[in-house]
Amino acid sequence: MKITGYFPEAPPHLIVFLAADDSHHDLALNAITSRGGGPPPPGHTGLFHVAFQYPTRDTLAAAVRRIHGHGIPFRDTRGELLAWPMVAFDHLTCTSFYAKDPDGTRVELFCDQPRSEWRRTADGLLRMGNQRCDVLSVLPEVGSAES
Repeated sequence: MKITGYFPEAPPHLIVFLAADDSHHDLALNAITSRGGGPPPPGHTGLFHVAFQYPTRDTLAAAVRRIHGHGIPFRDTRGELLAWPMVAFDHLTCTSFYAKDPDGTRVELFCDQPRSEWRRTADGLLRMGNQRCDVLSVLPEVGSAES
């Protein structure tokens, strides 16, 4: 996503608009009542994480390369730091990566695996997992040059 509007000093709150295409915004982030506050401590209500779905493996790979190139650390699903390249999660239905934004909110970047590869339990429910693995084992596109 790209920033389409940013108002850091707009009283009484900070606001930023993000868009995936040519629209004004697809997502608006603001701190109307929380500017300067921190994330909720464990065991309290609040946003656990926000997830962004990428339409293709190539677009997810490009995002992972950018994050890694900027030195932003990847984390596990609990927020603990991970060492490159063991930063990917195979959830059996999607490939996910986790990081934290500057405010400490957990951010998930993911792309669905082809539905034909999804596995189901005997009673028809989706079989999901949380296997941490080498990024290139589930998303070899990360190793290719950006186009």
